[in-house]
Amino acid sequence: MQIQTKDKVGAGVIGVGTYGEWHARAYAEFHDSDFIAIADINEERAKKVAAKYKAKYYYKDYRALLDRSDIDVVSIALPDFLHREVCIYAANAGKHILVEKPLATNIEDALAIAKAAKKSGVKFMVDFANRWSPPFSYAKRAISEGKIGEVRYIYIHLNNSISVPTKMLRSWSGKSSAIWFLGSHCTDMCRWLIGSEVDAVSGISRSGVLTKMGVNTPDLYQYILEFKNGSVANIENCWILPDTSPTIFDFKAEIIGNKGKITISTAEHSVIQEYTETDGINYPDVLLFTESDGCITGFGKDPIMHFVKSVIKNEPVTATIEDGIEVTRIITTVEQSIREDGRKIKLKR
Repeated sequence: MQIQTKDKVGAGVIGVGTYGEWHARAYAEFHDSDFIAIADINEERAKKVAAKYKAKYYYKDYRALLDRSDIDVVSIALPDFLHREVCIYAANAGKHILVEKPLATNIEDALAIAKAAKKSGVKFMVDFANRWSPPFSYAKRAISEGKIGEVRYIYIHLNNSISVPTKMLRSWSGKSSAIWFLGSHCTDMCRWLIGSEVDAVSGISRSGVLTKMGVNTPDLYQYILEFKNGSVANIENCWILPDTSPTIFDFKAEIIGNKGKITISTAEHSVIQEYTETDGINYPDVLLFTESDGCITGFGKDPIMHFVKSVIKNEPVTATIEDGIEVTRIITTVEQSIREDGRKIKLKR
């Protein structure tokens, strides 16, 4: 498929639940996109979000959206285990695709999606949004400039309060896990910052709290990534932080090089702490999504804008389908290690 440059792209969003509504708003507000349609299995929700962001059409069946000739780009913001069928249909329909992380939860699905995208010649990007997060993008620049020398070790944890699997994602959290929902971000961050591929992994998990609440997924994961250049990453993902935590996530990283280190904390949105008589203590999000002049801004919107611009200018995307495949390969191998009592396993490519 020959990609043609153009001034504006017709955009659609499939799945407007937990995160997809942000995609809808981003397309609606971005001057380089014409927001045309929404598809969601919950037709009433699709209708509501379409009206809110002035999408011209809404559908229950995603195929009706993808069959439209005026749709150029599509965001797929479905639960992680549902990506294969929709991504392949979108690629075969000639749509440029931005899919929420992870690309897939098994390597067979990831490779099948990649095969369809390559055959169709469409642009394909995985939304590893933290590459645009100011603290992590700063760390990447600092590493590239040699400020801390060669990265030798990263400790990174991204944890959620228990309301995420038991309330926010309750309808499908038992079919996923903290390592897919959170660990895909962390794994991509470590690959991106270190600049090397993972050679071997080992990991453990623990269950009990969530299963007793009827959510069949582990409470936590701890895993080690050993890179080909000798670097090591230690990653932690947990889904049982108390709901009394200031925010629903806790995200910290320590990046140690042979000439220095960088410490990052985006937990608790602690840039701003707000105390009012009506709402009590509040920690507003001013990094991922916030508002300026009535429009959203932040690193949640940035990758969507980058994707649209890449299509318009026919330029490479930052987070490629190959990045998505590698993250899927790494996490599925960690899962294998867990099943085999934490045995270190070399990755197969």
